[in-house]
Amino acid sequence: MVKIFLQLIFYVLFLVLGMTHVASSQNMQKEHLAKYWKLNSYRIDSKSYPISKKEKGDKLLLHANMSFVSVFEGEKESGMWYLDASKGIVYLYKNEDDKEPLPIEILKLTANSLEVRLDIPEIKKVVFIYKKMEDG
Repeated sequence: MVKIFLQLIFYVLFLVLGMTHVASSQNMQKEHLAKYWKLNSYRIDSKSYPISKKEKGDKLLLHANMSFVSVFEGEKESGMWYLDASKGIVYLYKNEDDKEPLPIEILKLTANSLEVRLDIPEIKKVVFIYKKMEDG
């Protein structure tokens, strides 16, 4: 009986510590994402391409307060963002009533680069490569 009780305590402790680690990993990822990202290049089927003149000002500014500003081909958008760390997807909401946020799949995240794919069937093969900038 004591052995079963000790095993139960061990499992509960393991579960609590595991949940704490997952929560801190999610916060760390949000902190790593909340930066000023400037579009650097893109890749299709493992072939890299430079950005066009029209895309030179493209950026994604993810604020720590979960708001965002993006510029894509000169068009500026703003709203709120949400990270689903379990799926590795950031959702961009134009407003709080937005029922169809833009899903962005995070493929690679380092201190200075971000590689993402928009979860849109027409451009699913395009990987957008962003570089960290100092200020937005």
